[in-house]
Amino acid sequence: MKRKKDRQSFTVYDGNGKVTISPGKKIKIPTLGIFRLWESIPYTTASQTFTISRIGEKWFVS
Repeated sequence: MKRKKDRQSFTVYDGNGKVTISPGKKIKIPTLGIFRLWESIPYTTASQTFTISRIGEKWFVS
């Protein structure tokens, strides 16, 4: 059974514009720092917001 309190999340907004994310296994999130990823990012992308969520013991970036 899933419960609403099993999931925790927050959103990081970058007021300075979009952040470019390079291919590889690391991501730099403004105000939080650099994180190692389980799967590599295959292409360059840009984003202004990041949602960090936790389900059980696992953390996710979207």
